[in-house]
Amino acid sequence: MGGSDWARTLEDVARKWHPLQIERRKPVHAHDVINSLERDIFSHLGAVLLSEIEKSLLLSVLRRIENRGTIETVREIKQRVAAIYRYANAQGARLENPAVDI
Repeated sequence: MGGSDWARTLEDVARKWHPLQIERRKPVHAHDVINSLERDIFSHLGAVLLSEIEKSLLLSVLRRIENRGTIETVREIKQRVAAIYRYANAQGARLENPAVDI
């Protein structure tokens, strides 16, 4: 996953990032992490390239979650998306993180 090889979707990178989280978390929480991404993010942004996700697009998805009345879920999802971008950038992606400052 070098710098020139970064035509990757959010779901692809999230599924590479997630196993690294399993080691740091209790198994139940690690399962909740991937389930929340599958439920709330992948259906909207999973197939979108990381480089194409702008703040406004991410914010529109977060607002859909917020409209369900699940404010805590919005915060958690935003943190997870930010962490996925940090992981991608640590692997050489050099992408702007759209979850920052939302």
